[in-house]
Amino acid sequence: MTGWTHLSLEEKVGQLLMIGFTGTDARGPVKNLLADRHVGGVILFFRNIRDGNHVTDLTAALQSHARHPLLLAADQEGGSVLRVREGASLLTSAMGTGRLGPQAVREVASICGSEMRAMGLNLNLAPVLDVNVPDNPGIGIRSYGEKAEEVALLADAYVRGLQEAGTLACAKHFPGKGAASLDAHLDLPTIDRDLAALRAFELLPFRAAIAAGAGAAMTSHCVYSRVDAKPATLSKAILTDLLRAELGFDGILITDDLEMGAIAKYHEGTSAAVASFAAGADVLLICANQAYQEKTIDALVKALQAGDVPMSRLDESLDRLWRAKAKIAPRPVATLSQLVASHAAALDAVCGRIVQVARTKETLPLSGGAVDVYWPNLSVLTKVEEGGAGEDLVRRAFAGRFKTPTVIGYDPIQPAIEPRGESPVVFFSANAHLYPAQAKLIAQLRKTARPFVLVALRNPYDADLAGPDDTVLLSYGFLPNQLRATLGVLLGQPGAA
Repeated sequence: MTGWTHLSLEEKVGQLLMIGFTGTDARGPVKNLLADRHVGGVILFFRNIRDGNHVTDLTAALQSHARHPLLLAADQEGGSVLRVREGASLLTSAMGTGRLGPQAVREVASICGSEMRAMGLNLNLAPVLDVNVPDNPGIGIRSYGEKAEEVALLADAYVRGLQEAGTLACAKHFPGKGAASLDAHLDLPTIDRDLAALRAFELLPFRAAIAAGAGAAMTSHCVYSRVDAKPATLSKAILTDLLRAELGFDGILITDDLEMGAIAKYHEGTSAAVASFAAGADVLLICANQAYQEKTIDALVKALQAGDVPMSRLDESLDRLWRAKAKIAPRPVATLSQLVASHAAALDAVCGRIVQVARTKETLPLSGGAVDVYWPNLSVLTKVEEGGAGEDLVRRAFAGRFKTPTVIGYDPIQPAIEPRGESPVVFFSANAHLYPAQAKLIAQLRKTARPFVLVALRNPYDADLAGPDDTVLLSYGFLPNQLRATLGVLLGQPGAA
């Protein structure tokens, strides 16, 4: 890889951007931004992807338009946030895998890393190292859990597993947003933590990830009011003084999407992008707006030329970017389809081990005559998640064990349905502990259903909404392989088919 010192100022600045785009090919605006504006990174979303083999072709096309090797990223976290779902392994959630311990986390991370490299991706925007608080609206099973020491142990395992497979890991969201009560996709959260509290709790997983050699980190858009009045993404005290100077992180620092509500609602034009770069960010993530992407390049060039941001700040970022890219492994010899086939048995075993019977008053597996099965519309919950599946699988599974099953769809935020009577009920919950209307529906059903079975598809905290005489299963995920494992425990082999 050739160096960066000979590049023009605009070429250097272009390397600081990571962009998202619409469409499923590398033509049009994204090609122009890579070839003419020298953008250095691309993030892929569900909207860009048909399947894993398509990603392989797409990443090759994107690289062909760039003069320098690109950072090609995706949020391939596992569980509820998984951008490539067709033609690649369905990876389990952080919280679900984490309950099995470091060895399982490292194994799943290695699977993820090798498949990403086979697709031409080289940066996974994972692991999520936020230490979760149950009422956090946007993290949940994306986190390894509520204990900082355990999250730190699993952070080490994930980073090592992913990067040994040749894909860079990105520890997010620094310095930790598990305690946020607002979703930063929508608005600006404030966290009441001073530096001493952060050091004792939130920073432990990030220290572990840094010690394990994490190639990248991502900023949090939250305000840590006892540290700085600015969001962390714009805070020199957090990005440079804390992350760089105190924790010793020398990898690439990526902003969370600058178009998220937490930033976009409170900063006009390109001011936030320039401020974040000045504060210490190396890569500015702008996931959709092409005009904003181009204006950001222009604004950074202008700020550097005017001396508003020193050229040394640019040199630091480019040096980190080039060193990080040099650590990316070549694509594996095996094809993606070969890798997926070789990983299937291990992932199926992990899925089966994750399912947890929290308590049971019924004989498992279930069977019988009539049953009402409540299934959530999973696609309406948070912006970071894309798509939902499983209702057809549930219908087939219950039809194999019950004479007259009725599957009832509901909106998990505002379910507009009433209990039907005294039939047995199996309720698949979707973060009911966060949505009062869903919790109320559960309470109503429990009064009449004989029996009542709760299956928590996502956060395990829903178990508290069931009674001591109810059967409760914790799934920690709703993707087809995890759902099959859950149905296997709940209904027996017909449910796992």
